Amino acid sequence: MKQILIPLLIGLGLVLVLEFGSGADELVLEPGRMAAATLDLRDGASQLWSLQVPEGSHGVEVQLFCAQTDLDIRMRRIRGFRRAGKLPLEGHSELGIEELILTRFTTPAIEPGAYEIEVFWDYAERPYGLEGPLDLIDYELAARVTAPRVDAHPSPGIATPMILDADSGGWRTLEIEVPEGAAALRVDLLYATADLDLFARRGEPVGDLDAVEFSAETELGSETLLITADDDPPLRAGTWYVDVVGYEDFTNTVLGFAVVVSFQEEPPAPLLRFLEMPEPEGDSVLEPALCATVEILTPHGSGSGTVVTPDGWILTNAHVVSDPGDEALEEVVIAVTRDRSMPPQETFRGRVREFDMTLDLALVEIVSGLYDQPLPEGYRFPVPDLAPDGSVRIGDPIWVLGYPVTGGSGSRVSITVTRGVISGWERSLADTWIKCDAEVTSGNSGGAALDALGRLLGVPTSVVAEGDGKLSYIAPLASRPSAWRGALLRRRAAAAAR
Repeated sequence: MKQILIPLLIGLGLVLVLEFGSGADELVLEPGRMAAATLDLRDGASQLWSLQVPEGSHGVEVQLFCAQTDLDIRMRRIRGFRRAGKLPLEGHSELGIEELILTRFTTPAIEPGAYEIEVFWDYAERPYGLEGPLDLIDYELAARVTAPRVDAHPSPGIATPMILDADSGGWRTLEIEVPEGAAALRVDLLYATADLDLFARRGEPVGDLDAVEFSAETELGSETLLITADDDPPLRAGTWYVDVVGYEDFTNTVLGFAVVVSFQEEPPAPLLRFLEMPEPEGDSVLEPALCATVEILTPHGSGSGTVVTPDGWILTNAHVVSDPGDEALEEVVIAVTRDRSMPPQETFRGRVREFDMTLDLALVEIVSGLYDQPLPEGYRFPVPDLAPDGSVRIGDPIWVLGYPVTGGSGSRVSITVTRGVISGWERSLADTWIKCDAEVTSGNSGGAALDALGRLLGVPTSVVAEGDGKLSYIAPLASRPSAWRGALLRRRAAAAAR
């Protein structure tokens, strides 16, 4: 086996090393261009490429395309003449497209220097084509390097629209001039429907996570980064760089959001505008519940819930609003769907008012907007009708609404409806559960289970699976403690009388 080194320097260029037999054509992978190659299984089940990452690179993306079969890729750092232990990144897909991404914010993070990329066939038997087993597999390989850059110089108090897409590499850099005497540097993200984080550094761009001086890292898209003179290190006048980082696969996705920069600790005016919940559209029996179903976000994960009183009380599962010790959280964030093809937007804050881990039920009251602004006096939230006790029979239709993780490919998903039938009931020491065959997965917990008329039957709570079989379990409304039920009915009646 002969090794040929072919350097290529174009801007932030790459150096690739391809090992192949003597007489083979030179293969060079140029940034932004596709290179075609052939894996000869008679000469081994893999090909090795070496990728040289230039100093100062902020991200590397490697893509493999193969129409004939499922090839895989993996890569690792090469230090000097030795390989750095195990291959840290692997791509295994059955779609004919593999992708590996390293950035300043991944684990492992990008480093300058040489990387080994292996394209390989991962099975003992050869793949089959139309005429039998394949000896030669054609594929295409591409690499892209993202360089340091500044994407925006936001003006204080004005919302600056931005996007994350494939060209961005999943991050955007803001350059902000903090004036002398500024009380704070505050950066807020608006309208994001995915998990975004903020990383800041004074004087020069954030080179890696070790260089970060301040960060805002939660499960929310509406992140807030606040730096004041009392922090360590304290806020100082001068040039600050803030990175907005997304964790989606942006190959086929565009995420829009807005940035608001201010030099005060209090939320700026654009953030304090009250956003109403949507009103029902059309005459579908599902409309009231679609408008009343919300996502509940906590530091420990997310789930679903249903607004059940016009003054903003939400019924959900206790495990959705609990900490790892099964104790009730004090506060949660409520996200609302405004575009049903998009994930919901964080809109309100709620407090857990009732909590019963035995029944796995909880009540959350919406108490303010996302930035602690008061709710408008007399505002009425949309609510579904409630199904009377004992109103369903085995075989009746059932609908399940919520935000299951299977409802999308990103960190946040759009509202999702599944349908099934009432499969029966199961009695336990704590409750009698409704069994159904409607699809329920993680994230559905706490959402809405509806009868054929769109009335709220109960709360999707758990699943029982055996092999390929699975049934979903619904906590019926009758499970609510009588004190809860009476209080909710009185609140609904009082709202109807106004």
